Amino acid sequence: MNVAKLTEREVQCLYWAAHGKSSEETAMILKIKKSTVEDYRKHIKQKLNCSSMAHAIYEGVKRGYIGAFHQLNPDFFNTPLLRGNAEQPIDYIGNLLLTSITDKNR
Repeated sequence: MNVAKLTEREVQCLYWAAHGKSSEETAMILKIKKSTVEDYRKHIKQKLNCSSMAHAIYEGVKRGYIGAFHQLNPDFFNTPLLRGNAEQPIDYIGNLLLTSITDKNR
């Protein structure tokens, strides 16, 4: 079966979906519109011949796009948000996003 390759941005969206991030959270992380993330997710499912994001995540791991053998550009993880710092280490990214979303709604 000949399946189209995912773009780097599609792989990034797949990565964040695999980590349980919503389209809105992924958009915040990648600094793009929510509708753009939703378009990427649609393309991911089409390219991987999947009907759901759960299935796309499974296929993404199986094909090496995400997981232990991911093919992302190493610079993808070398951003201040992902790298973390003394005040906000990477382990707390979920809490940082939740705090950011909560603060926005106040």
